[in-house]
Amino acid sequence: MNVQTPAVFFDGTCGFCDQTVSLLMQLDRRHRLTFAPLQGETALRLLPESLRSNPQSVVLRDGEDLLRESSAVVRILWRLSGVWRVVAAIVWLVPAPLRDAMYRLVARNRHRILGTKTICRLPTPDQAKQLLP
Repeated sequence: MNVQTPAVFFDGTCGFCDQTVSLLMQLDRRHRLTFAPLQGETALRLLPESLRSNPQSVVLRDGEDLLRESSAVVRILWRLSGVWRVVAAIVWLVPAPLRDAMYRLVARNRHRILGTKTICRLPTPDQAKQLLP
């Protein structure tokens, strides 16, 4: 993986997370992001144990920056460009403790929203280019 390509690390067993990644891949038409499960080889190589061991938090590795929770979400939206940059700027205006509290509320309930996954979905050939092990 090119260290310059931002990588989104997500809980690979979470249905909500999987659907979110699918949506982000559809929105990321220029392939500015890559995606890898927190439980995978890429996370093992690139993330410290403290970040890999908390599947309730999305992690974004953007160059040398490691962002979690709402800060990662804002940067991900910013990377999508277009109208998503406006959304990112608006969300960024919300104080970080409030943003993170909202993030944690969704994270605690994510398995109730779309359940868990026991099998991996097969990505389309286009999506496979953005998925890391």
